[in-house]
Amino acid sequence: MKKEGKATYARGAAKKTLTEAFMASVRAVAQARTKGKANEFTLSTVSPVRLVIAYSGGRDSAALLTIAAASLKQTRQSEISSITAVYINHGLSENADEWGKLCAEQCKKLAIPFEEVCVFVSRASRQGLEAAAREARYRALYKKAVELKADAVMTAHHLDDQLETFLISWMRGSGLEGLSSLPPMRDLAFGKGEPVTLVRPFLQIEREAINAYVKSQHLSFVEDESNTDTRYLRNLIRNKVFPVLAEAREGWKEAADRSIQNISAASDILKDLALEDTRLCLNASDNSLSIKALRNLTKERQALVVRTWLKHNKIRYPSTAKLPETLRQIFESDTDTKLAIRFEGKELRRWGMKLILTDAVGKRPIAALNQDFVWKGEASVSFPAWGGSLCFIPCQEGEEGFDVDALKAGSLHLRARRGGEKLKLYALRPSRNLKHLYQSAKIPPFERVKLPLLWLNETLIFAAGLGSDIRHFAETDLVHNRVRLVWVPHKNLLD
Repeated sequence: MKKEGKATYARGAAKKTLTEAFMASVRAVAQARTKGKANEFTLSTVSPVRLVIAYSGGRDSAALLTIAAASLKQTRQSEISSITAVYINHGLSENADEWGKLCAEQCKKLAIPFEEVCVFVSRASRQGLEAAAREARYRALYKKAVELKADAVMTAHHLDDQLETFLISWMRGSGLEGLSSLPPMRDLAFGKGEPVTLVRPFLQIEREAINAYVKSQHLSFVEDESNTDTRYLRNLIRNKVFPVLAEAREGWKEAADRSIQNISAASDILKDLALEDTRLCLNASDNSLSIKALRNLTKERQALVVRTWLKHNKIRYPSTAKLPETLRQIFESDTDTKLAIRFEGKELRRWGMKLILTDAVGKRPIAALNQDFVWKGEASVSFPAWGGSLCFIPCQEGEEGFDVDALKAGSLHLRARRGGEKLKLYALRPSRNLKHLYQSAKIPPFERVKLPLLWLNETLIFAAGLGSDIRHFAETDLVHNRVRLVWVPHKNLLD
């Protein structure tokens, strides 16, 4: 075969490979979508999918969008119902607005709907500029996908991107999950919204194949000037390290990809093991971990359980290096320890034989907590400084409670505990000190500071988390308009 013929064949093969990879991802999304509809009657086993394609205007995304547009025409919406290209304008380059215009022009030529979304990225972000831009980009893509009711967001990440990510994670000392790098499919979600599938159809395709396709199709694309800036680690790896590796060993990319897949498989096995261990250690009633159950595991599995638990609670867990020390401090502490390890507004604490998560409580000024108020008959009164609401619930016939008129006419005070206060909660038991009542209710000391006391004039009538003083209930035969009091935290205790 002549040189020209070989080149033509190579370009044709690249086109076929990219198209096949794209359609395989489309079918994977369709199949994943129909899994949850197994009980629904459908005429087809594969549902057409709605796609959002991340389109930067660069070489890789230009190839993805062109192939997607051609596939949409060929399938006649039997597998793809719609495609929308979304350009995320980070505002980090002086050319960003111009790139957006070029993207809009290309989409018009391809008859693909186009949207531009502007995001703000702080150059002073603690997570770094690249990480901040990435998070802003995915957040915007997710929001747009939800708005368009899309089934998936597609990006043009390829094998070279995968290998770059692997090397960066390796140099940072990441564990198996980090070394697994970029998964071909994963859930993309922010906040409490339903997840959208994130798909990377080109993840096992080398950059060279994409370049060959772009050249063969004479595609227009933009060139980000920052791609050559080796001050960024990713660019340094791409432009300096990869050529050395290619010279050292032919076929190293395919070999490295196999290693990443093996690491990913091992990571999945460990995740399954961690989930099973977590289920055995979890106290579902209060979302705590049993220290007794944890101690039956090896140190490595203990760490996996705690990391899984923290991740489930949407907390960025400590590094692999710090986690063993964290566990050592907790396990070696007393059961009534005041030790608290803070994570992003949460505290990891030991309470008896439990490991619990609670909101971190700073020193709040007494003046902000002590509040006088007038009750006018509302169903509830919110106290943001205390993080909860006081509810006034009408009593049923024969049910004991406080005189409504007395509460409206009296002076009500919400106060912090000072010490020495007593309540009588039960008719056949004496009044008891609040400390003993908290202990009997198994409320930890660090949670008691979040619970206010309610005073009527100079009399303590109610303690949040415990209940009402029955000595001050109205006579059911004489007072017909009564209420009982309930404190409702804006967040559940130990949640």
